Amino acid sequence: MKSASAQRGQVLVIVAVGMLAFVAMVGVVIDGGFAWGQQRDTQNAADASSEAGALLLAHNLSYRHATPPQTPPNGNAEVRAAVLNTAATYGATVDEAWYTDYFGNRVGGAPLIGPGQLAAGPTPATAEGVQVTTSREFDTFIAQVVGVRTMTAITDATAVSGYVQTVGAGNVIPVTLPLNVTTCTNTNRPDTDGSEWPLGTLQVFALCQSGPGNVGWLDWSPPGGGTSELRDAILHPNNPDLSIPDWYFVAETGNVSASQIETALETYVPGTTEVIIPLFDATCSTQPPSSLANACTGSAGRGQNQWYHLGGWIALDLEWVDLNGGRSVCGSGNGSTGCFAGTLRSITYSGQIRRAGANESSLSLTGVNLIE
Repeated sequence: MKSASAQRGQVLVIVAVGMLAFVAMVGVVIDGGFAWGQQRDTQNAADASSEAGALLLAHNLSYRHATPPQTPPNGNAEVRAAVLNTAATYGATVDEAWYTDYFGNRVGGAPLIGPGQLAAGPTPATAEGVQVTTSREFDTFIAQVVGVRTMTAITDATAVSGYVQTVGAGNVIPVTLPLNVTTCTNTNRPDTDGSEWPLGTLQVFALCQSGPGNVGWLDWSPPGGGTSELRDAILHPNNPDLSIPDWYFVAETGNVSASQIETALETYVPGTTEVIIPLFDATCSTQPPSSLANACTGSAGRGQNQWYHLGGWIALDLEWVDLNGGRSVCGSGNGSTGCFAGTLRSITYSGQIRRAGANESSLSLTGVNLIE
């Protein structure tokens, strides 16, 4: 028979083991929950850092596809700084970063950040995205009892750049501009020299009386239309989700001189808010059978009720509007011509993107998407 002291010793061992198990369970709950939060924050750092790098690649697209091509402003040093600075704001460390292609495959031959990293200079021609691995070391609480004093969260993310394909509902004012510089002749017909509108400088967009080929006013609910419907869509953008390139119906081709349309557009003056507008590169008198720009089986047409092929998006800082202005105001066409003026800007927009192709225009919105 065991003595009372021996029995008490066994109880103490059981209690001690039980307390250790209890502490361990509490440690799992407290430290595990804290570790999950750290993992989430580190993932946010990886996401934001990869997007910051890809954003600069997106900015480069407008320069690469300008006519003639221009030197992109962002090289390896700029992209590297964007990644590191963004991670630092989240309290995370960048362990490694690589350029990727559009599908997330590493390119460039060496890391952007890491051993043997790329030197300062232009980004690789194949760079379309940025992959970043971030980490964060943090102290434990209860786990220190069993000797685990620190843990490390490690995450990675990849973001790619491209051209915006889809713009969501309620972001687009119902106006479309031609891809190329367009003026009005003395007989008030559209005329173009084939060059693209320049970015970053104030331009006048003339409304010719005949044609298509200049400004188009979009009707989101064909075949009907009307001035009041157009006014309301300008004041309160109500477009559906729009994917390009594709054909869209246009109720008016340009010479809308109603004062209520002018007043509606003036709510966006003097360029304090960038509006999103589509660009067109073809017109058709009947609905084409496919989304291709060359799919029109009818004539380009003239007058109202045309189909316009929307091929790109652009941001516009609207500066002034005079839809009843004559030649002295608009500098183009006869006395019935109206116009508005603004600066076209290639901004990075949040939306579904597509991979850059060989024949892109610099006048297209660029975007960034996380792919992993």
